[in-house]
Amino acid sequence: MSKIRDERIKLFATLLNNMANACFAVGMIAPLAGAFISGNQANRPGWLELLASFFAWLMAVVALHLTASHLLGGIKDD
Repeated sequence: MSKIRDERIKLFATLLNNMANACFAVGMIAPLAGAFISGNQANRPGWLELLASFFAWLMAVVALHLTASHLLGGIKDD
């Protein structure tokens, strides 16, 4: 493989990993922080909703990260 192709793979893997980080922040940390900081009890999500959302975002994070790792595994050492 050419060095250009390897660098493109690395760049795309970095993009996927950064998307996983963003999913973690937006889908997991922000709702938990909002649930604890929110002063209005009526607007707080229930624990079941938080857990379901947490699990769904966790699956997205893991899928993106594993895809990036798989792409990087395809690069051969010269």
